[in-house]
Amino acid sequence: AKLEKSYKALVAAKSKEVTAGKDQVTRKEKQKADAKQKVISGKEDISSATTSKAEAEEFLSTAQAKCAKAKEGFAGRSAARNEELTAVGKALEVLTSEKAKSLGKGKNVTATSFLQLASTPSTSAASAALAAAGRRLGKQELVSLSLRLKAGSFDKVKEAIEGMMRALNQEQKDEAEKNEACNKDFEDNTASTDEKTQQQEMSKGQIGEWKQEIAAVESEISNLKGEVKDLEEQKKAATETRAKENSEFVSMAADQRMTQKILVEAQTVLEKIYEGVSLVQARSTRETVPGFAVMEMLKQCRKNAMRLGEEALAADKDSREAFEKLSGEIDEELSSTSKDIGKKSILKANLDSDVAEAKRKMGLTEDELESLAETKSALHTSCDFVMKNFEATQAARGAEIQALEQAKAILP
Repeated sequence: AKLEKSYKALVAAKSKEVTAGKDQVTRKEKQKADAKQKVISGKEDISSATTSKAEAEEFLSTAQAKCAKAKEGFAGRSAARNEELTAVGKALEVLTSEKAKSLGKGKNVTATSFLQLASTPSTSAASAALAAAGRRLGKQELVSLSLRLKAGSFDKVKEAIEGMMRALNQEQKDEAEKNEACNKDFEDNTASTDEKTQQQEMSKGQIGEWKQEIAAVESEISNLKGEVKDLEEQKKAATETRAKENSEFVSMAADQRMTQKILVEAQTVLEKIYEGVSLVQARSTRETVPGFAVMEMLKQCRKNAMRLGEEALAADKDSREAFEKLSGEIDEELSSTSKDIGKKSILKANLDSDVAEAKRKMGLTEDELESLAETKSALHTSCDFVMKNFEATQAARGAEIQALEQAKAILP
């Protein structure tokens, strides 16, 4: 019966271990699946971030090249245009002067009136100014315009003025589009930077919360391990106590059996001596036959030995059952505590993984912020001059166009 009970207890313990093992395998498989998903997600994030960074770097390189070229070209065009405008302005002053207008007011004006204007001092001065500006700026158009004006080719002068107006209007349009594009690029860059910065702050906050959770879980795991140690010490002490009691009870039972054996042998010897004497005679001759009194005493001692032996065995049984109950309770508590430690260890591992993943994403976001900062620097290089001087250049160019329109209006 004892072996059967021990066997059942062993089977129950092993069944618990198998169940715990299956639960652990299930948890590990789930953890493995989660890890694979995180790896896949991480690879996709890295690929996306790498593509975004490459596109941003390409945009930055293109923008820097365009900016440098545009800045160089714009500075040259601005200087040349200013010189042209100065020369054209002087020419317009001549064409819009009272002398030029008076040529068309006489009654006897002929078709050669504008040819006559070419020979006037004012016309000569305007032609000379255009020629000087053309040579200084390397603009053959202004030189040609001067020669045509000097020769009295007002139709061609008019065409040249119209061409200049078209060019100026196109410059106005291009500059406006450039200014609008720069404003939009700056707005987009600022919005993206704000979004990424907010993501960084949120990630920092989340990581801080996770670290607090990790610290709390570590403390709980430490406490649970302390409980396991206490339980193991209790079980060890109970085992030692049980072994000591069992030894004492077994020894006591053995002593009582030996006592019973000795008493039986002594009783057998006396019975042989008084063989044939009836119990009634023994009782009536108890005082005259001391052996009968000894035999009665031996019987009583034998009964006492039997009782003490039975009590020792019963006490040992009670001790064993109490130990088995206590040991089972301790084992259950150990199993439950070990499961809690396993669950909290998995929780901690998941939190550690979340922190590592968040830090990795923060690194990618930091790269994107650096790329946005480089893009913003390139935008400043490309757009600052246009945006800061936009109103002034638009107004100046508008005045130029207006002056050319006035000049065109007085030509036939």
